[in-house]
Order: sequence, then C-alpha cells, then structure tokens
Amino acid sequence: MFKRHALWVLAGIGAIAIIYLVFFTGRDVIYELSATSTSYGEPVTTLSGMVAAESMMAFDESGDYGGNSSARSSKSVTMGDGTVVDPKIIKTGSLSMVVDDVDDTSNDIGGIALANDGYVERQNAYEQTDGTRYASITIRVPVENFSAAMEGVKGYANVVESESVGSDDVTEDYVDVLARLNNAKSQETRYLAILNRADTVEDILSVERELSTTRELIERYQGQINYLDSQTSMSTITISLSEEPTIEIAGKTFRPGTTVKLAAAALVALAQGFVNMIIWLVIVGGGLGIPAALIIWLIVKWKRSRK
Repeated sequence: MFKRHALWVLAGIGAIAIIYLVFFTGRDVIYELSATSTSYGEPVTTLSGMVAAESMMAFDESGDYGGNSSARSSKSVTMGDGTVVDPKIIKTGSLSMVVDDVDDTSNDIGGIALANDGYVERQNAYEQTDGTRYASITIRVPVENFSAAMEGVKGYANVVESESVGSDDVTEDYVDVLARLNNAKSQETRYLAILNRADTVEDILSVERELSTTRELIERYQGQINYLDSQTSMSTITISLSEEPTIEIAGKTFRPGTTVKLAAAALVALAQGFVNMIIWLVIVGGGLGIPAALIIWLIVKWKRSRK
C-alpha cells in the first residue's frame, strides 16, 4: 500500500514539474510573441503631441520611409545622345489625424510647409453635424524635406488614425517623353531648313502645316516634362483633420473617443495574448504531457503486473 501511494506521489510531482516547465520556462517566449503580434496593425496613438512611431513605418538609414513604398530600384539612364537622366521618383504621403482644434492645426501645418520650403496647395474645411470641424489639407514640400514635414505634422495629433507613404518611379516615362521631345525638335529644325529653300506658295504652305503640327507636339511633350519635373522635385502630403467631441466636467476636458480607442487597443492586445497562451498550452503542454502520461501508465501497469 505504501509503495502504491509513493508511486502516485511521484506521478503528481512529475505532473507539477511539467506544468512548471510549460508555464514558467516558456513565459518569456510567450510574452515576446504577444508583444510582436500586437505591435502591428493597431492605430498609432500620439497623445499630447507625443508620437508613437514604433507601430508605424520605420525610417531607413537615409531618413526616408520604408515598408509601404511602391518604388522600384531606379538608376540614372543614359540616352542615345549622351544625356544622363537622374532617377525620377514621385513621392506622396497621407495622414488622418484627430486634433484638438482643426483651425489652429491647419494654420500650424501651413507653417510646417513654409518652414520646409513648401506651400499649401489646397485646403478645405467644414463643420460636421455634431458641431466638430473637419479639414483636408494638401501641402507640397521638396522631396528632401518630406520626412521632416511628415514628422512635424504628426506632432500636432492626439491620435494618428492612419498613415501611408508611397513612391512611384517614373524614370522610364520621363526618358520616353524626353526622347519624343528631342525628336520633335530635330524635326522642327529640318522643316525650317526646308522652308528656307521653298520657292512656291504651295510648298511654303505645305511645310508650314507640318511645322505647325510638329510645334504642337513639342509643346505637348514639354508640358509633360514640366509636369514630371514638378511632381518629382516636390513631394505631396495630404492631411485629413477631425476633432473629437469633448465633454467639460468640473473644468476638465474629457475625450471619450480617445478613451474608447485606447481601451479597444488594450482589449485586442489582451485577446491576442490569451490566444497565444492557449496555443502554447495545447502544443507544448500536449507534447510534454502525452509522453509523461504514457510513462506513468506504463509504470502503473508494470507495478500491477508484479503484484
């Protein structure tokens, strides 16, 4: 009888050891997995001007954004006449933010554009049905000041609801239009030479018609070149601003919307951590528990066979 009780005590100690191994040895790993799984996909909450940029896109070594960019790796292109065309990249960004005061923030964003050698291209604002105001602002800044302008704008947000950055490589399009422009200019030169040699009125009118068509092409291609130069030298940032309804209680401002968003984010993080723990228990606990249970069963069976 004593041996039988001793056997069950040992089995219990073994089960406790397995539980300890699963919960405490894997505790740090579970925490890391939970942190990793919840650090992406949550809204960036920049409270009181503090920017939580870790859950958004990271800067690369050159200071540009990565991750969401659609640009291809571009190199300079040498054309047939020896002209070297540098990479032509159109860079754009967009932000959707909740702020304290839309009008004040709009003025601040205009100041950021000016401070970065840019300007406000477009601005619209209106009042919503709940009394709060909404605004859409588009600013243009030099490409080299894009990152600084984005960070400056985000500094005025209570909550950054969404953020995106994109790049479009138009080098091939630029080279194609430039080649067409050069060909049209060469054709214009040839028509002028022919016009100087024309003797009859019919020949002169015929050459002038062709010359007029060629000059229209030159103007069209030059307009496309000017547009691409403008788009690639100046980046575009579009900002959507909205106010959160506030409640004044005993002289203090209460923002229920921000509280709800933070609570929702915390709930998602807790749910993900709980699911991760269940998965670990099923996989690791099952992997260790089944062999341990089999060993215990074999010991018990062996003891009974001896009796």
